[in-house]
Amino acid sequence: MKPDTNIKTILGRIYRVRYPKEIEFPKEAIWKVLCHDWLQKFVGRSDTVLDIAAGHCEFINNIVCGKKFAVDLDNRIKKYANPDVQIFIRSAEDLPKSLKNKVDVVFMGCFLEHLPSKQAIIKVLLEIKSVLRDGGKLIILNPNIRFSTSDYWDYFDHITPVSDRSMVEILQALGFKIEICLPRFVPNTLKDRLPKSPFLVRLYLSMPFLFPIFGKQMFLVVVK
Repeated sequence: MKPDTNIKTILGRIYRVRYPKEIEFPKEAIWKVLCHDWLQKFVGRSDTVLDIAAGHCEFINNIVCGKKFAVDLDNRIKKYANPDVQIFIRSAEDLPKSLKNKVDVVFMGCFLEHLPSKQAIIKVLLEIKSVLRDGGKLIILNPNIRFSTSDYWDYFDHITPVSDRSMVEILQALGFKIEICLPRFVPNTLKDRLPKSPFLVRLYLSMPFLFPIFGKQMFLVVVK
């Protein structure tokens, strides 16, 4: 039998190398602050929320909302999702038809760079548009190629870089309205200079003048 060389089927092994157990707690703690102090302002407490490429479920577990859904290709999501999160093991290019026009907020965090092409990005955005209600929001937190350090692209499954400018262009072309666009928001990873602890995250988020200095990820909120 030939070994499986499809990157989608070995994601679990890649992530076990990239995210050893000792960094799981700090990641979870940092996301808790990020959700409470920043992202929650864009999510209503009764909203239906979909987390795309949810991974370790740091966003969907910590955001306060009415209904929670998570999509990911990796079965390990079942290990991390809280009991109130309904899981779909599938591609973001084929979102559940049962969610059509039923979602208030879609969140994508550090996902676009994993897609194989710009065409795949368009397909995902159109799928998101199909599940959002009219007036629903898409929140994007993603590395910005204009500011990301070169070593960020050393990760094996980081394939397609995008910028805030290219994303605004395609989102508008697909009929989304840009509500917020921060070209520089937070650093890329825990390996970057700041922030490295929940306290520093909270302090950082309270001082937006630091974003243009340390930010390497874009933050966008767009409306269907």
